[in-house]
Amino acid sequence: MSEFLFHLRFWLIAALVVGVVTGAIMHGWSERLRHSRWLGWTGIAALAGLLALALGAVQEPPALYLGAAIAAYIAYLLGAAFGAMVAGGDLRAHDGWALGLLPVALLWWGTAATSIPDYQKLRPAQTRVEAQPTPEAAPAGASVASSPAAPVPATEDPFVACQRALDAAAAAGPLTFQPGRAGVHKVFALALDAAVSVIRDCPAGVLTVTAQGDAPGKAGKALGRRRAEAVIRYLSREGVGDRRLIAAEPGPETTPAPGVVRFGIQK
Repeated sequence: MSEFLFHLRFWLIAALVVGVVTGAIMHGWSERLRHSRWLGWTGIAALAGLLALALGAVQEPPALYLGAAIAAYIAYLLGAAFGAMVAGGDLRAHDGWALGLLPVALLWWGTAATSIPDYQKLRPAQTRVEAQPTPEAAPAGASVASSPAAPVPATEDPFVACQRALDAAAAAGPLTFQPGRAGVHKVFALALDAAVSVIRDCPAGVLTVTAQGDAPGKAGKALGRRRAEAVIRYLSREGVGDRRLIAAEPGPETTPAPGVVRFGIQK
C-alpha cells in the first residue's frame, strides 16, 4: 500500500492543500451555517471502507479506487484542521468544511482517470521475478531408485539464490534512471519495490548498489554515485536499512547501459 500512496502523492498533496484553504477560509462562516452531521457520516463510511480493505472484502481493482478515495478524504481533513487552526478557528465549527468535498471529489476523479490506470499497468513489473524451479513430485507408485544415474542436487547457497532473484528483479523492472536525473521517479519506484521484496527475503549481509552514469569519465561516475545513494535512501525508507548498504562504483570491466542499477549481495 505504501508504494500505491507514493504513486498518488501529488493528488494527495493537492487534497491536503484544498483542505488547508477550506479550513482557513470557512472557519468564520461555519458558525453561520446550519449544523450538519456530514463529518460523522463520511467518517463512518471511511472507517467501513478501511475495515473492508483490511479484511480483504474488496479486491483489486475496486480496492485501489476505494483506497484512493479514503486517502484523499483523510488528507483533506488533516489539511482543513491545520488551516482552521492556523486561521485561529475552532475545530468544532467544521460545518463549512463540507464545501471542500466537491473539489476533493474532482481530484479523486482525476486520480481514477489517470494515475490509477497507470499504476495498474506498471504494477505487473513488480511481480515479474524469475520463478525458481522446484523439483516435481514423483508420480504415485514410482520407485525412487528408477533413475540411479540422476545426481542429487546440492543445497544452493542462499546468497547465490538471492543474487539470482535480485538480477531477475532488476531485469524485470527495468531499474533505469532517466537521462541526466538522479531522482527516483514513479516508474523507477515501482521497479525498486520489486527489489525491496526480494531483499527482505535475502539473508543478512552486505548489499552493494551500483548505478551507471550517462557518460564515461569523472562526471559520469559522480552521477552514478548520486544515483546509487538515492537508491540507498529509498531502500532505507522502505525498511531494509537494518542491513549494510554500500554505494559502489561500476568496475572498469563492465559497460552496462546508461542509468542502469544493479545489486550485489555478499556475506
